[in-house]
Amino acid sequence: MPPKVDSAKPEQELRRAIGRRLKSLRLSRQADLGDEIELQEVGRSLGVTGPAVGQWEAGKGKPTLLNLLALALYWGVHPGWLAFGWEPRTGEPPTPAAALLPVDKLPEVIQVARAGSPRRRAKPG
Repeated sequence: MPPKVDSAKPEQELRRAIGRRLKSLRLSRQADLGDEIELQEVGRSLGVTGPAVGQWEAGKGKPTLLNLLALALYWGVHPGWLAFGWEPRTGEPPTPAAALLPVDKLPEVIQVARAGSPRRRAKPG
């Protein structure tokens, strides 16, 4: 009989790793700006609460895919790095998500994504 695999452990480690990367981004940006970045401020930009962002940073929860992409846009990092710590193989830095979409468009994109595409909402008939 094969040994039991604790499926909760990889999930917990993924949450912790995402949390560490999120917190390091916020603290690094704070140091660059010389001003504190509040969890509420990050949450407001994503349409979630500050405590939700705090849970993600603490590794007690993990963002949905949509929120993970929004966080990557917000911080200007590649979503693959934020989720899994992936580094580019070519030695070139990955294109920051923010270069693909201006951060000021983030709330609009999130709203559209949460509503679903018009094709998805249209019912045949």
